[in-house]
Amino acid sequence: MMKSKTIIPGLLFLLLSQMAPAQWVSQTSNTSEVLLGVSFTDNNTGWICGTAGKILHSTGGGQSWAPQPSGTSKFLRDIWMTNAQAGIIVGESGLILRTTTGGQDWQTVSSGTSEHLVHVHFSDLQNGMCSGQGGVLRRTTNAGESWQTMQSGTTVELAGIHQFNASVATAVGFGGKILRTDNGGNLWTTQTSGTSGDLRGVWFISADTGFVVGLSGRILRTTNSGNSWQPRPSGTTADLYDVHFTDSQHGTAVGKGKILHTTDGGDTWQNQPVAFSGDLYAVHFAGSTHGWAVGQQGRIFHQATTSSAAAPLVNVNSLTLTPNPVRGLLYINFETTEDADLVFSILSSTGQLVSSLPARRFSQGDYRFEWSAEALPGGVYVLHIATTSGQFAGSKKFIRQ
Repeated sequence: MMKSKTIIPGLLFLLLSQMAPAQWVSQTSNTSEVLLGVSFTDNNTGWICGTAGKILHSTGGGQSWAPQPSGTSKFLRDIWMTNAQAGIIVGESGLILRTTTGGQDWQTVSSGTSEHLVHVHFSDLQNGMCSGQGGVLRRTTNAGESWQTMQSGTTVELAGIHQFNASVATAVGFGGKILRTDNGGNLWTTQTSGTSGDLRGVWFISADTGFVVGLSGRILRTTNSGNSWQPRPSGTTADLYDVHFTDSQHGTAVGKGKILHTTDGGDTWQNQPVAFSGDLYAVHFAGSTHGWAVGQQGRIFHQATTSSAAAPLVNVNSLTLTPNPVRGLLYINFETTEDADLVFSILSSTGQLVSSLPARRFSQGDYRFEWSAEALPGGVYVLHIATTSGQFAGSKKFIRQ
C-alpha cells in the first residue's frame, strides 16, 4: 500500500473551479497592454507580443509569463516562432524583429516599408510572408534574414496572411479583399469573397481548403483553392479577428468576447464560453490539445484537452473534497498514478481563475490537503489539477456555503 503524505496548511493551495474539456481558463500576464499576437512551439514554450513593445515568454505552458526586451515602444502586431529559438515579430511603421536565441535578444531587420505590418506566417523554417497596411506584402526565403517586396495590386490593409507552402499563400483584408499566389508571391490574383466587409484572419488546412474570418461574425470556406468562397453560419454577429485549425476537422476562431469551435471541418461552429467581453485578437494551438487566445487588457486564455483514452494522472475515484458544501476547512484527498509536476487552481463557475499555487513535484502516492475556504464568497467552485504543460489531471466541484 502506498504511503499517505499530508501537506501542511502553510504550503497549501488555492482552489479550484471546474474545468471541462472545452473550457478556456484565464492566465496571468502581469500587464494591461493590449496583446496582439501569440505563438507556441510546443505545449510549454510560447511567446506573446503587444502594444508598447511588449514581449512575453513562457516555458511552463503559460502558468507564468516573463517579459523579454524588445528594444522598442512600438506596437508589435504579430509573432511567429518557427522553433524554440527562431522567430519573427512584425509591427508598427514597418518594424520587423528577429530572434535566433529564443527571444533573449531581438534584432531589427529592414522591411523596406514604413507601413504598419500586421500579420506574419511561416510555412517552414525558411519561408515566410507578412502583410500590412497599404496593401504591403513581404516575403523571406532565408528565415527572416532579409525580406523582399511583393506587389499586391491593392492599397487596402491586408490584415491576415497564411503561407501554406513555399509556393501557395493567401492574404485577406479590408473591403472583402482576398488574394492568392501559387508561385511564391511573384503574382497575386484577386479572388471573389462575396462580401465587402473587412476580413481579418485566414488559415488553410490544405492547398485547396481554407477558412477566412472577419467582422460581423463572418466565416468563409473554400474547398477549391479559393476559386469560390462560401459563407458558413457562425451563430454570432460579433467581429472575428483570427482563426486556427489543428487538423482538417477541428478549428477555432476568436473575436469580440467570442471563441468559436468546429469539429466538422467548418460546417458548423459552436460557442465556447470565455469570461471576457473584450476583443481577443489572436489564437494559436500547439498541436491538437493546447490553445491560447490573447487580447485587450492583457488577457490570456488557455484551453487544454486530453484524449479520453489517456490514463488520468490523478485517480478520479480517490479525489474527494470534504465537507462539501464547506464553510471553513476543506479537506482534499487524492492519489497520483505517476510522478508529476502539478498545479492546483480554483476556478469560478464561469471558468475564471480565482487563485493558483506554484507548481510542485508529486511522487506517485496518496496526498491530503487542508485548505481554508473562508475567504471565498458563497457559490460553486471547482478544484482543478493540471500538469505544468497544461495537461488536465483531475477536477472536483465544491460549494462554498
